[in-house]
Amino acid sequence: MNDKIMTAMEKEALRHAVLEYLYAREGSAHTLRMVRRWLASEMDFAFTDDELLAALLYQKEAGNAVFVFDPDGATKWWQVTRNGVLRVERGIQ
Repeated sequence: MNDKIMTAMEKEALRHAVLEYLYAREGSAHTLRMVRRWLASEMDFAFTDDELLAALLYQKEAGNAVFVFDPDGATKWWQVTRNGVLRVERGIQ
């Protein structure tokens, strides 16, 4: 468990990293666990699943990411949207 509250800069960095992760894997969808596994090794600060989910939901609300449910369950699979691709390629983060 992470007892430290994330700073505004860490939250921003996590939101950027989430979008870059999904962009780098355009065309496929990823569970929260898959995103966490990669980002945990890339970020220089700790974050919780709730903080990661907040970053993913932020990108969803911005139109940069979507999730689809597993047809046989409730697992959310995240992927980048067309808008998210354009934002990364245009350097608008």
